[in-house]
Amino acid sequence: MKVFFQPLNQRALSAPATPLESSAVKWEDLARQARFRATDLAQLCGISLRTLQRHFKREYRTTVSDWLSAFRLEQARLELLHGEGVKQVAYGLGYKQLSHFSRAFKERYGIPPSLFSRQTEPANLAN
Repeated sequence: MKVFFQPLNQRALSAPATPLESSAVKWEDLARQARFRATDLAQLCGISLRTLQRHFKREYRTTVSDWLSAFRLEQARLELLHGEGVKQVAYGLGYKQLSHFSRAFKERYGIPPSLFSRQTEPANLAN
């Protein structure tokens, strides 16, 4: 699959749709396909990594790596909210080390994923 890059004027972190073989695909979908890697995302878009970096900086006022990390951690948070296990979430989102995932999650949300998971269990949410 090739994505043909077109500069976008909308300024938001939740990036707008991008054409992918004549169908609309959002940055979030592309991020998942690229396994949350900037180089793979650029390749999917059919552009250089540097062009993608410039685009994100200009259009969304963040780096592509920062956006990918934030999006990946938000996906992890949502999966934990739905009762997925910490290991399953970490490895499912492409983290190679559970400790790296735990550290990144805690830096972002101020709580380790294991504690977050326990606090959001259905029995705990009813109390």
